[in-house]
Amino acid sequence: MTVAARNPSPSDRLSVLASEIAAKLMIARRHGQATLAALMDVGDRLAEAKEALDHGQWDDWLSANFALSDRTARLYMQLAGHRKRVEAKMATVAELGVRGALEQIHEDQIYEGNVKRNREALARGWEPKPASVRHPRLPPSELETAINTLMMHIRLKREMMEQHGQREEFDWQFLAAIRVLGIVNSGGR
Repeated sequence: MTVAARNPSPSDRLSVLASEIAAKLMIARRHGQATLAALMDVGDRLAEAKEALDHGQWDDWLSANFALSDRTARLYMQLAGHRKRVEAKMATVAELGVRGALEQIHEDQIYEGNVKRNREALARGWEPKPASVRHPRLPPSELETAINTLMMHIRLKREMMEQHGQREEFDWQFLAAIRVLGIVNSGGR
């Protein structure tokens, strides 16, 4: 086997990528649940092709090979770039479309931004302060109902965050909320 046969030229590789992308697009259009997986595969191959092309060749190559806009191609590459998140969501949702996957990516990015800001604030020494609001006095029966309702919401929130691998973040948020409410001693007093 020659070296050329083992290492295809960039134009040969682009032809192979174009064929693979066209096949994956056909699968994506025909099959329901496999659509998202096929589109993520398309995104992987589009990203590889874009990297292989010289600057300024992307739009021409894309329009010469597919009926895809640059925006659609970028969406597919974004899906591929967040494959783990999308696949995790696919496992918990009966039918996850492209829109749902993109919404999940957006929600995760917002959440990660909030986590990053919280961690930076903690690193700078921020400490939650107890609330200065007077707590209303409730009769024992109403207090028990309020506590049971609160505990139910806490369990649901924890389960939801555990499903997304965010247990540590939940524990931090829960402790911060308790400290803010003044329920526990925040300074070892």
